[in-house]
Amino acid sequence: MRRAIELECGGQGLRAAVVDPAVRARVVRRFDGAAAFYTRHRWVTSVRTAIRLADPAAETVLESLSRAAMVEHGLPVPRCGAPITGDDGRVYWVDFWWPEFGVVGEADGLGKYDDVKVVVAEKRRQEAIEGRGLTVVRWGMAEVQPSPAVMLARVRAALAHAPRRRA
Repeated sequence: MRRAIELECGGQGLRAAVVDPAVRARVVRRFDGAAAFYTRHRWVTSVRTAIRLADPAAETVLESLSRAAMVEHGLPVPRCGAPITGDDGRVYWVDFWWPEFGVVGEADGLGKYDDVKVVVAEKRRQEAIEGRGLTVVRWGMAEVQPSPAVMLARVRAALAHAPRRRA
C-alpha cells in the first residue's frame, strides 16, 4: 500500500499522504477491487483481513512484522509513522505511537547505525522525545524474528507502566 501511494503522489509528501484518511481509503478500495475478482477462492478472506490490517505508514518490513505481531497478540494498535514534537521544538517521525499511553516504539535496523554521527543524532532525537515525558521502546529484527516475544514484552511493559493520558 505504501508503494501504491508513493507511485500515486510521486514521492512528494509521502509521509503526509500515508496518514491521510482519504488517501488510505482510496488505496484500500483499490486493493479490495483487486481482491474482488477472487471472491470464490478460499484464501480471499485472509487477503481481505490483511488489507484491513495493513498500514501504509509502516516504512520497513521490520515495522510491518512488528505491527502484525502486536495485532496478533492483542496489544493496542499503534499509529504508524506519526509526527512527535520533541522538547527541542523539532518534529520527529516515529515508527509507532500510542498517544493514550505516551509510548513511542522504534523498530531499528542495524544498517543505519554504521556511522557514529547517526548514532549520536539518534540519541539526541530520543532525548528530545523523552524530554516531552514520553517513553521510548526500541527493538530490532532479532527481537521480532524468529519470535516476537522480546519485543512484545518490552512494549507491554511500557504500556503497563505508562500513565493513561488523553490522546
